[in-house]
Amino acid sequence: MMPARAKPPANLTAECPELTTVAIADLGELLQVCVDDAAMYRACAARHKALSEWATQ
Repeated sequence: MMPARAKPPANLTAECPELTTVAIADLGELLQVCVDDAAMYRACAARHKALSEWATQ
């Protein structure tokens, strides 16, 4: 039987945010949505990586 393991830190188990859905009015708005989505992805990927590292320590 495997020993009980501590729960992962809550900040590492947060769900990734939904991507923005907008009716794009212009290319400037499209660019901003893409930049915002990329930032959300990088933050979520960093949490996922940290959780993976925590799980394998």
